[in-house]
Amino acid sequence: MNFDELWELLTTQDESVEIEAKKASQVGKSCWETISAFSNEPGLGGGYLLLGIKSPQDSETGVYEIEGLSDPDKIQCDLASQCSEVFSSVIRPKINVATKEGKTVIFVFIPEAQASEKPVYIKKIGLPRGAYRRISSTDQK
Repeated sequence: MNFDELWELLTTQDESVEIEAKKASQVGKSCWETISAFSNEPGLGGGYLLLGIKSPQDSETGVYEIEGLSDPDKIQCDLASQCSEVFSSVIRPKINVATKEGKTVIFVFIPEAQASEKPVYIKKIGLPRGAYRRISSTDQK
């Protein structure tokens, strides 16, 4: 999917089992949880992480808004390196950059891990607390 298609789904249907949006001025624990969940959920095939998006709760208008990223190159580099270092298995995200409303956003496809690699968990937290599943629009331990 391209960013416009993902944006249309997000703004008309909200976050879902396949789409998560985050402001993401940096890649940290919240992103890691979603990456683990998309990697682990059986039969999902993976999911999309949209970075540079303000949630309705953080927005003055009560809807998703494009906030943009001030340093998209750093976010991409951090995401790629953390996906190979932070988790119990190496994750190879498909990272794309788009411009919407004059602002830069990143959309990332996180593939589902092979059954032999599951559960994918955050190494420094360990099992079982560091492994997540994607249930509806949430990341569950």
